[in-house]
Amino acid sequence: MLLVSSIFLLPNGTFFVELILFAIVLGIVAKVILPPIQKTLAERDRMVRSSLQAGEEGRHEADRLVAEREALLARARTEARARYDEAAQENEARRAEARGRAEAERARLVAEATSRLEAERPTVRATVLADVGALSVSAAARVLGRPVDPARHAAVLAEATAEAGEARGS
Repeated sequence: MLLVSSIFLLPNGTFFVELILFAIVLGIVAKVILPPIQKTLAERDRMVRSSLQAGEEGRHEADRLVAEREALLARARTEARARYDEAAQENEARRAEARGRAEAERARLVAEATSRLEAERPTVRATVLADVGALSVSAAARVLGRPVDPARHAAVLAEATAEAGEARGS
């Protein structure tokens, strides 16, 4: 006769005991160990989602700030260019004004010098003519080899200086 207890494929009493113990351990794991693990996983999932959302918001904020910075830079460049152009125009206006003042001052100085020369011309002419007369008397004395009296030849000297003045066109 064959012993039923010797066939290992047939369940015996230990199988059922092990099955009950497995069910009890499974129940304890499901009720005691699994809830804190699931809670921790859910919390970690929530933190990851929160971090991703914060990162996304940070990226959007960074993009907004970059766009704002670019707009500010463009506005600053435009303003700087406008100020530069304004300063250049103002500088050119000042140069033109300074040139005008310098030209007016030059014209005034030339006119003043011309009027002074015209005022001094008769005095200078008289002095030059007197010096020419004295030089003429001295030259005549050397040529003749004897002294010449300027009083005796005053009429000739006056006529010569008059001719010299007319020859100059004055």
